[in-house]
Amino acid sequence: LTLLLLLLPAPAQDNPKNLQAVVDTSAGSFIIQFYPDQAPNHVRKFIELSRAGYFNGTSFHSMAPRAVLQGGDPETKNPNAREKYGSGGYNMGLKREISDLPLKRGTVVAFTLPGMPDSAGSQFFICVGDQLQLNGQFTAFAYVADGMDVVEKISQTPTDDKRIATERVEIKNVTVRRIPPPAAPVPPPFSTETIDELKEYRL
Repeated sequence: LTLLLLLLPAPAQDNPKNLQAVVDTSAGSFIIQFYPDQAPNHVRKFIELSRAGYFNGTSFHSMAPRAVLQGGDPETKNPNAREKYGSGGYNMGLKREISDLPLKRGTVVAFTLPGMPDSAGSQFFICVGDQLQLNGQFTAFAYVADGMDVVEKISQTPTDDKRIATERVEIKNVTVRRIPPPAAPVPPPFSTETIDELKEYRL
């Protein structure tokens, strides 16, 4: 039996191009899809952390209205440790993967410590508005494919003078799944009925 198991082919790994992550928050849900060709290691790490439940119970801790939204810090699991928010989840062995992807509205970007370009880990920020002045400085690894209205709403959470959220918007769960096939188009009215069925209709 052991020999047989060794001879069996290894299960195929999901191609990140075919995956998306559903981010369920206390303010609603949004969906992100990945840039595995441009940032393979960052994509792999985000999927790994999501499947391990790493983000569950964290909150979006810093934001600027309709500009940027930051999350992914494990320190935010403790509502009473606001002074530590923004300090956790760094240095997970990720080297920068800078591409020519513009940091436009909807782009999901790895956050790093100032002056330490290879310090990325679990923290990320979402460009709620274009942040083209930051092009080439951070690793873009995903984009919001659906639910940008939810992201924009979260970005308007009240903050203190340090842009730390004063109200809690929590990530309940991040579910990695295969991208569902597009929905079949709905045929125009009265285009699929038979002549006999159409005879039943009256103006």
